[in-house]
Amino acid sequence: MNDNMPLHVQLLYKKVRDMKLKTKIRLALFAISVFTVAGIGIYSYQIAKRELLKNSKDALISMEKQGGKNLDDRISAFQDVSYRIIQAENIAKLLNYTPEEAAKNRIANEGLPAAISQQSSLYRYTKYAFLRPNSGEVYDYYKSGQDRLPADACEKLLDELDAQVDRNRPVRWTMSGNEVFFVRQVVDSSSFEDKGLLCFAVDQSFFEFISGDTGYLNNGQTIVLEKNGGILKRTDDAIGNSILQDRAAYQDKNQDISQNKNYYVYQYTKETEDDTYTVAAIQTEKNRWTVIVYFSHSVLLKGIQMIYAGVFRTVIIAALIVLSITALISRTITKNVRLIEEGMRQYEAGCFEHRISPASYDEVGLLGLQLNHMAVKISELIQMLHLEEEEKKQKEIETLQAQINPHFLYNTLGSLKWAAFRNGQKDLAGALDALSSLLRFTIKKAGGMVTVSEEIAYIKNYIAIERMRYGDAFSVVYDLDDAAREMQIPGFILQPLVENCFLHGLDMAAGGGVITVRSSLVMDGLVMQVEDNGEGIPKERLDGLLLPDTEKEKKYKGFSSIGLSIVDRRLKEMYGERYRTAIHSLPGEGTVVSLHIPLLR
Repeated sequence: MNDNMPLHVQLLYKKVRDMKLKTKIRLALFAISVFTVAGIGIYSYQIAKRELLKNSKDALISMEKQGGKNLDDRISAFQDVSYRIIQAENIAKLLNYTPEEAAKNRIANEGLPAAISQQSSLYRYTKYAFLRPNSGEVYDYYKSGQDRLPADACEKLLDELDAQVDRNRPVRWTMSGNEVFFVRQVVDSSSFEDKGLLCFAVDQSFFEFISGDTGYLNNGQTIVLEKNGGILKRTDDAIGNSILQDRAAYQDKNQDISQNKNYYVYQYTKETEDDTYTVAAIQTEKNRWTVIVYFSHSVLLKGIQMIYAGVFRTVIIAALIVLSITALISRTITKNVRLIEEGMRQYEAGCFEHRISPASYDEVGLLGLQLNHMAVKISELIQMLHLEEEEKKQKEIETLQAQINPHFLYNTLGSLKWAAFRNGQKDLAGALDALSSLLRFTIKKAGGMVTVSEEIAYIKNYIAIERMRYGDAFSVVYDLDDAAREMQIPGFILQPLVENCFLHGLDMAAGGGVITVRSSLVMDGLVMQVEDNGEGIPKERLDGLLLPDTEKEKKYKGFSSIGLSIVDRRLKEMYGERYRTAIHSLPGEGTVVSLHIPLLR
């Protein structure tokens, strides 16, 4: 072997060279067959997967363009026909009635159902429709089988839709509840006078353009947004809602953005914990509506998963063939090899008294003698280790216990922090840093005295962790007396009070919560205060807050005294009657907890 080769290559070569002959043959045949078959299978799968995804993405864009064109045509036809029917003589007559004439000449719907039924584009996609002239009468149309709206619900709906159109925007596509509506303000073409309101409840089939179910794509995976971003068709699954939430990402610079014949196409890959999705969005040519379609890679690739099964079966067959060939070849191995194998099995079982008697003293036979020598040495070593084992047991236990060091936890948190920082998760990195500081401080100062500055630093780290949970729903104000910063106090007396502010004092859903932490020197000691602007505590409960009966207090809503009672008992055990706790609270105005701590001499 070339001595200029790298050391690790030389060691690998030596290791392979020194293997058993039978092992070398088995490994060689097994590796050749398995890697060849597996390589061909995996390569074929990757090519099939890549081409299938590429063709599916291209087909998706083509389908969306055609669907967008069809949608534009439907929109134009719907809007044009809706305009034509208000020009019809019988509809125009309804629009020009005075309130008295409308009430006098009221005939069931006055031809609105007939006007809609004669227009295929309206009849096909309209679930129900309303015409409300300025006379105040409401004329309606309901498709067969469609439930009628109550009169009050109808009036409320029409008022809501009427507020969305005006002279500047007489036509509007919008949603109310779970229904899509096309709304038109009826305006006289000659005098531009407002004549009333015409609206149609549009069936969801209006937005469908995928014929049938392709197996990986159907109309349930489409989203339609009107020009101003209003949602007209959405999906019910979580991935569809997630795509709607991050649709601003369509402007991201890493997207595949192209323009082709006035179609703006945005295509990107979205990864979730369970799957990967291709998402494509286009803007229609005429109306600039956005059509979003997505499909699952796992569903698309489900068919070609059979390649994996084929590769697995082929590998098993190849392995069986290799084992059969190896069995034939191994019969030619000399008797000495079999004797050595038997000796090795005895040694593996711990029987080092076994000795190999070679049938011949060739190279393999000499190897058997060397194994005998090795067995003698191992047996002697085991005897020595057995004598020392009892003496070392206790030391090993002590050593293992000593290795359970808090620094392992600090280092782990440090690694997680830098991993989060590298991934751009600065808030998470800050929270991990704060947690590491909390643990380090807790272990170092457990049960001991700390300065006011150290206690405040501990609180700030705790606040940083709570910030990860509640975000900007609260703020913290620190009003600290500089003269009190180095005063000695028992550790961990403020954290339970601050935690109660989060759990019981503030309404995080409403936001605007403020927690104030104060310290000040007084004549007879030090005062530490925690204040919140939360719900406050009823007067009848203030006297029982420091009682140890925590189960009783859990029945009430408000500031919990569980943490406070623990702090109170701890300080009273340390300072006796010189220490006191004061609580001031009014419902709706917040709570102030004051700890009066005597100075230590």
